[in-house]
Amino acid sequence: MRHMRHRSEDESGRRAQQGLGDDAPHTLADLLATVPTGVPSQASLTSRLSELSQLPPNVPHLRFRLASSSCLLPLDRLGGVLAERPRLIHLPYSPEWMLGVFPHRTGLVALVDPVPVLTGLSGPVEVLPPLLFPTFGVSPSPPPVLIVGSGERTLAWTVERITDIVYVQDREVDSLSELATHPSYAITPRYISGVHTADPAAHDLVLAVDQALDDMLAALVEREEKDDTNG
Repeated sequence: MRHMRHRSEDESGRRAQQGLGDDAPHTLADLLATVPTGVPSQASLTSRLSELSQLPPNVPHLRFRLASSSCLLPLDRLGGVLAERPRLIHLPYSPEWMLGVFPHRTGLVALVDPVPVLTGLSGPVEVLPPLLFPTFGVSPSPPPVLIVGSGERTLAWTVERITDIVYVQDREVDSLSELATHPSYAITPRYISGVHTADPAAHDLVLAVDQALDDMLAALVEREEKDDTNG
């Protein structure tokens, strides 16, 4: 399974967590910073390059809240982020979780509430109380929208909020079957490709994005075909 890591601003802490030692470079800038004044020896530079090439790859993911769960989505599956819900064109006879369509770039994109599909529930999932996220008298920001997928396999998802960027490494993600305990998640196992366990106190769900897109798009097509038949 793939594993993930949140990039800390504390370089020494990050290096210790990765078990690579305080002297191991993590970026090209780190590598150059280790080169002493003057011309480095070929052996020294080659050694440093070798250390850098052996570092585990970090894959950036977007961390966000959905169905009261902390979720991760690979940035290469993200087509964009909207700060708030766009003005929608509502379509008759569409599923309740299909909120409408809106123009995006050169085409129309459907905005959906992914929670009913991902959880298998028709009603909304209870969100954490606002007391945990005080706004001090300021009106809460509107929920952001994620553009997920690409080309014809694109949908816009409403989410609770965006948290940060997480850098993923293979050894930090377990499958549901590999977990010592089996916590209950609002999102069904069908749409969970793994669980990010770098922080034992706060797991992140790695979403099976393609499976979710396939099921949502298939449901929309099926509903459209039924409407055409009944019409």
